[in-house]
Amino acid sequence: MAMHRDVLGELGYAARKIVDLIERVCWQSVGNPQDLARLTGMRPDQVPFVGAGGNEDERVFAACNVRPDAYVVDGTPMFLECNFGAANSGPITSHVLRSAYRSLYGPPPQPLPGDAAGAFEARADLYRGTCDARGLPHRVAILGTMREEDIDDPRYFGVEAEYLRSVGIDSSFVEPEELADGAKRWSVVQKHFLPEEWVRLGIPLEPVLKAHRESAFMVSDSGLSLSSKFVFAWLSSGSVPLSREERDFVRRHIPWTREVVPGPVEFEGREHDLVELALRSRERFVLKPANSCGGQGVLIGRAATAGRWEAYLSAALGSRSHVLQEYLVSDTGRMEFWDRRSGRVRDLEVDYVLGPYVVDRTSAGCTVRHVPKGSHGVVNHARGASLNIVVPADPAGA
Repeated sequence: MAMHRDVLGELGYAARKIVDLIERVCWQSVGNPQDLARLTGMRPDQVPFVGAGGNEDERVFAACNVRPDAYVVDGTPMFLECNFGAANSGPITSHVLRSAYRSLYGPPPQPLPGDAAGAFEARADLYRGTCDARGLPHRVAILGTMREEDIDDPRYFGVEAEYLRSVGIDSSFVEPEELADGAKRWSVVQKHFLPEEWVRLGIPLEPVLKAHRESAFMVSDSGLSLSSKFVFAWLSSGSVPLSREERDFVRRHIPWTREVVPGPVEFEGREHDLVELALRSRERFVLKPANSCGGQGVLIGRAATAGRWEAYLSAALGSRSHVLQEYLVSDTGRMEFWDRRSGRVRDLEVDYVLGPYVVDRTSAGCTVRHVPKGSHGVVNHARGASLNIVVPADPAGA
């Protein structure tokens, strides 16, 4: 997808700003990572390694790799949520698609000034800087497992390791048991998994716990705490201290979001009862679990019957683990598709979600997930959305 350089530049700036804002608000609210996990409603199986490498590393590496989810609404980036972590396919897909672009058309368009070409490039700089600061060799483990049901090819983990070796960093994909055999060999460990999935699969966590004491883990478990959609509710409701500039930024870039708890809320300048508002205007809202990923448990009001919405809202009220967020309609996006039946390229409107990457405070490329226009579903790769890359275009669209 081609995006005007000015819009892409604002998207990158706003993405970096929201990462800084979330990090500041969260760490100023608590004394340690364990308290933050409790405050954001994380279950123990979601953050079993919190603090395992020491509280300093927990904070330093919690926000080193981030992918906000964004729309563009009336030309302005709007962020639906913010994912702090490295366990996603975006950087891998981006790297491969940029290689395909290069072989088909030549070098991809240059990134904006100050931006990295992609997440792999930015992460390599982060790894080098971390190793140099600690006087350690440039050795990076990509930690994952082939036991995950949705991964059937080791190249999924090996692509980044191969790239790192090509730029002079010793790197390999390792299973947790291999990490235990030589944990001191790895200066940095890139955590390419969600702990709760390993708990569910019965994968032993002891080797990973031990390695936390000997290696720098990216991203630390506190990244999952920072990812909680409760944080968006705090920002949107103004329940955390914000400067005037920060309040203006939140109003401009974050949709109305509230924790699903009974009581009064302000919406569009008037006070409402949250439950009555959600029931009366369900087509204007989305219900989301605060600490899930992959679109799991998300219900879009306009795509649900009144009965299903009411039942889901009731369950959310009982669990106190959801947020209610205003539904946004993004600016029109278009993609070209090859139609096998007609043998022609078709230009179609799509519903899309942008994924600008922020690695160590640097914008590092942008992905786009998309589905045919009007599906009214969750635009998520795990639910069948296509994944592509965004490239900058000049004002003429070249």
